[in-house]
Amino acid sequence: MLKISRIYDLFKQNKLLIAVAVLILIMIFSWISKDTINISPSINDLQEINIEAKITLPNSKVINIGIADTEEERTQGLAGVSNMLSSEGMWFVFEKESYYAFWMRGTLVNLDIIWLDKNMKIVDMRHNLEPAGEVAAPSTYKNTRPARYVLELLGGEAKSNRLKIGDQVEFRR
Repeated sequence: MLKISRIYDLFKQNKLLIAVAVLILIMIFSWISKDTINISPSINDLQEINIEAKITLPNSKVINIGIADTEEERTQGLAGVSNMLSSEGMWFVFEKESYYAFWMRGTLVNLDIIWLDKNMKIVDMRHNLEPAGEVAAPSTYKNTRPARYVLELLGGEAKSNRLKIGDQVEFRR
């Protein structure tokens, strides 16, 4: 009878240890999955471009654009957009001509970044930049000449539309 009692006590002790171990594992996995979710936006975080205007390129191709003219909208940019057409883009508007750095944090598609001056002439470009996911300190891309506007297009579109420094685009609402 003593042996059965001892076995029962050990079982109760191990049960407590097992319960504590399970709780620790649950906490670890929830912490890991929380960080993993942030690597790329979940299906609930995916964004679509809110088309507000049009840009006409020098070759007459029309790009439907969303406009980012507040700090919050410029910070969001195209982050979370997973499905983008070659006829879509984002138009960033700044108060004055200056140097503006962009990153690819949170983006899900390759992008071309095109900086334009106050007359909507192209002053700089970066081509086919790859998404950076949720990297803590992603690479930044900055214009080499002052710009007031930035146009982001699907990666490869600047080259396929033969855009070059000095080209002018037309904006219309």
